[in-house]
Amino acid sequence: MKKVKLFIFLFLIIALNLSAFEGGGMLKTGLGIDLGKNKTNLSHFDSLSLWAKQNLDKEGNYNFAIQSSYLFNLKKPIKPDGKLDLDHIVNLDMLKFSFLVPIGNDSLTIDAGRYNISDITAVILNQNIDGVYIAYNKTNFSTYFNLGYTGLLNSYVNPINAAGITSILKKQTKIYNLAPSFVHMSALFHVPFQSLRHAIDFDLNSFMATENPKTTNNYASISVNGPIVNRLFYLASVSTSILTRDKRKPQTGFFLKGELDYYFEKYDSKLGLKMQLFSGGKMSFKSFTLSTMSKVNFMEPTDLLKISLDGSIKPVKNLFLSTEAAIMAYAATQPKGRSNFAGFEWNVSANYTILQDISISTDLGMFVGKNGKFDAVFKLKGIISF
Repeated sequence: MKKVKLFIFLFLIIALNLSAFEGGGMLKTGLGIDLGKNKTNLSHFDSLSLWAKQNLDKEGNYNFAIQSSYLFNLKKPIKPDGKLDLDHIVNLDMLKFSFLVPIGNDSLTIDAGRYNISDITAVILNQNIDGVYIAYNKTNFSTYFNLGYTGLLNSYVNPINAAGITSILKKQTKIYNLAPSFVHMSALFHVPFQSLRHAIDFDLNSFMATENPKTTNNYASISVNGPIVNRLFYLASVSTSILTRDKRKPQTGFFLKGELDYYFEKYDSKLGLKMQLFSGGKMSFKSFTLSTMSKVNFMEPTDLLKISLDGSIKPVKNLFLSTEAAIMAYAATQPKGRSNFAGFEWNVSANYTILQDISISTDLGMFVGKNGKFDAVFKLKGIISF
């Protein structure tokens, strides 16, 4: 046993000396104010993220990476006066072994541990997961597979849209709260048409609750993208969700997305038009990762039509500006006498890099709903990388 321990110790020492080690971090701090007709809230946050990467071979094809973070949130209602709300959140953002195996002109990549995963829409699934990820890339075809588990994730960082599904602890805890327990399986197929510079993607995702195998979230998506003319690009996708629950009929929904983007030659500028439709009513679409379609209010991607115009520009080297204006409406038929109009939203943001590793950003947005009811937010954030 002593010889085995000595061998492991010597192996690690040799590996650390022969292989490249990288590390760093990011410090963020921010202030915010949330205004409404009858409310005023102040908020503040501080976050620290640390990462490290160790190559396990000289070529860098095999490596180990880890990243963790701490977040402090403060919120104080001013109008009406309310109790000070403090939150401390700790998360393990990444802990994985990566292996890249060249196979002629092709490659096989395997990730094992905790990593980030997203579907082709980045709406259905966009979060951390624990598992094994396999990717095989050819010049004319790529395929990706994932087998994962959600039950050890922090739900404060990875919110999951699974009402009634509990974690393995069956109770809520502070700082690190376990997420609902699901097994995840996915497959993605990417086919580029190189002569036309277009591509088609087909994505399948399935989540099964460990406490009840009859409780599942299933998704299928297909998307196409490519250029229309010089500097004008399109993206179109259609997705369906099928949710099964014990002693209930399956609930089916759909999600449609269309996008046009024109990239100008000057100032790295872009102008885009986007449409997103999430079914509602008896055929409500439900994503797996809980997210919002509004930058001002919380608006879940269900029973919603959002049409937006966005733009961005980089007028000088270290300054990036972006803006978006959107009209939102309920997708399902409303009761007689009620309008489908949900609201109008606009926001602008600016990011300025002071030095190579220091930047500041600001966001300003407003949401105007029915009868002129409004909400506005202003945020200021500073970032230091090291």
